[in-house]
Amino acid sequence: MSQTVEVKFRTYDYEVMPCVNVKANYGAAYWDYERIMDHYKCSEDIAKRASEWAWDAACRDFWEYWQDTTGELENGIYGSTEYAYFPGRVVKIECQGRSGGWLAVRGLPEADERLYENDDDEVGTPAWTPELFEQWAKFENDVHKDVEYHCSWEYAMELIDGNDWCPSIEQVAAQHEADERAELARLIVKYYGEDYGVTRVRWESVSG
Repeated sequence: MSQTVEVKFRTYDYEVMPCVNVKANYGAAYWDYERIMDHYKCSEDIAKRASEWAWDAACRDFWEYWQDTTGELENGIYGSTEYAYFPGRVVKIECQGRSGGWLAVRGLPEADERLYENDDDEVGTPAWTPELFEQWAKFENDVHKDVEYHCSWEYAMELIDGNDWCPSIEQVAAQHEADERAELARLIVKYYGEDYGVTRVRWESVSG
């Protein structure tokens, strides 16, 4: 079965680099306030706040994964060569574009770069070999899947649940009531002392 692989190139810092379009249109699931309100039984203000925090966290998680250089995350860029997207090449993932909408790979050949066997070779061969095109296709496909995953309703809920960013209206009311009671107690102690409202009964024994 034939396969057509198209590689997009953009220029950053005077270097032409292959890039993956990772624009996500701000992850529609994160801005479905009504769905969030219905799921958590929370107010609109809390739903909006939670969605903003979750979206920021999702974007941060995405870039931290692909830009990890420790090898601990096994992102196929650093770490085990068993999962390497571009074996034998040293590449670096960069977040590019005005809104971080492009994942650029520094270290791969430019679009028209050619390889020459020796000084007499005036024609050369394209640096983008069929093997490299296949590697890129797998890499780009996995990046797009990861974008989809980070933009999903399931991942948004995972972030919100994990950080308790969406308390229900009942939880907010209960916390508000508890805060009011604590504040009242603090004011009573401040103005009337710790003995306010306390009745003390003492008994002393009389020895014969």
